[in-house]
Amino acid sequence: MSSIIPIPSVHLQTLYNNLDFLAEALDGQKPCFRKRCYVDSKSWIGTIYRFFESEEQSSYGNAFINSICIDAAQTYNKELKEPTNTNNNIILLNKIVLARNGINRIQITYKSIGKIDVAIKLSNSIGILDNLIPDERKQLEDIMP
Repeated sequence: MSSIIPIPSVHLQTLYNNLDFLAEALDGQKPCFRKRCYVDSKSWIGTIYRFFESEEQSSYGNAFINSICIDAAQTYNKELKEPTNTNNNIILLNKIVLARNGINRIQITYKSIGKIDVAIKLSNSIGILDNLIPDERKQLEDIMP
C-alpha cells in the first residue's frame, strides 16, 4: 500500500515560494520583489528599475523581507504543534535556513555599497529566522550567532 503525501496548504506553498525567492540571492545582488528577480547592485539599470517599481530597500524591501520572516516563524511554530506534519516541518526548516543565508548575502551587499542602515534593518529579519534554527543545525550550516 502506498502512502499518501499530503499537499501543503496554499499558505504554506506561498511561504515556500517567498523563502525560495530570498534564498536565490547571490553576492552583489539586490532583490526586486514585484518582478521576483534580482539586479546587480552596481548596475544603473537595476537602480532605475527599482526606482520605477517603487522598491526602495530601506522601506518596502525591508518590510517585505521582515513580513516573510514573521510569517515563517508563526507558521513554523504552528507546524511544530502538528505531529502529522513532520514532512512539512523538515521542508520548512530547510527553506528557512536557505532564506536566512540569502538575506545574509543581501545584507552583505548593502554593507558593501555603504547602505549600513539597510543592513542593520536586515539583521532583525535574520534574527527572526536564527531563533527558529536549532543550534545543531546552525553548527552544521556554519551559521554564527
